[in-house]
Amino acid sequence: MKRTLLTFLVCAALLLASVAGSVAAGEEVLQKFSDVKNGDWYISSINTLYGLGVINGYPDGTFKPNGTITKGEFTRMIVSAKNLTVSGNKGGHWAEPYRDKAAELGWINKADYNNLDMNITRLEIASMVARACGETGENLDAFKDNLTDFATITNTTLRNEAITCYSLGIITGYPDQTFKPNKTATRAEASAMLVRMLYKNERQVPAPKGKKPKTTALTAADIVRLQSYPASKETSLYKSFEEVMAKSARYMPEVAINKFHPKDFTVFEGATVGWYTVPETVYITDMGYY
Repeated sequence: MKRTLLTFLVCAALLLASVAGSVAAGEEVLQKFSDVKNGDWYISSINTLYGLGVINGYPDGTFKPNGTITKGEFTRMIVSAKNLTVSGNKGGHWAEPYRDKAAELGWINKADYNNLDMNITRLEIASMVARACGETGENLDAFKDNLTDFATITNTTLRNEAITCYSLGIITGYPDQTFKPNKTATRAEASAMLVRMLYKNERQVPAPKGKKPKTTALTAADIVRLQSYPASKETSLYKSFEEVMAKSARYMPEVAINKFHPKDFTVFEGATVGWYTVPETVYITDMGYY
């Protein structure tokens, strides 16, 4: 009995320490980066990568979440996220050791990364991530028609890598049902993609086109809990769920229309607003089905 109690107390202490550490880490990120605020959709991803030592931000104390990310920056992030050792810099570009490691592992074609200061595209990120995570995805044909511009990717290997990342929930599509392979990613978007590569529970896995989502009713307790989340700065500007959906791409381009964080749906002028918490489940509220 005493041993059982002791084991329980030790486990409880470890759990409290873990929670405290997580909170402290979140506070540290807010203090570290002056342009990262509570409520930002990407704060969890930045907090995770900062805790892993993958990102450090800029000397002026900013992270520049909405700035573009270069080939050198993303290559360093993904190599660091995989906790790989790189060779010393021989006087060239600071990111060359990371590029060389990625090329050595077959994640990239080194010749395509001669200019490490060039902005990286979503397709290039998808290719590198697909090779680095080593997951092939299942039944890619079921997802190829989800987004209208997959067919515009003429290179079969690159197209399959893009569909793989999409089907695994690592890189999401846009509300207009496109992937935008040639669009540059923001630093916040790239951070979210990287976290989803590392942690499967963070992924936003889509349903194949044509598959009808299941529905489930929210309990009163569910509604109270989810309504307790504060409305984000962006969504509080709107008076209806539909208006948020219509305008979402302007503020959260990396988050697909049916995969918002619960904090982005709350009470608007006293009405209960619906939200998705997982891609394949529609939740029912007193305003209807969402």
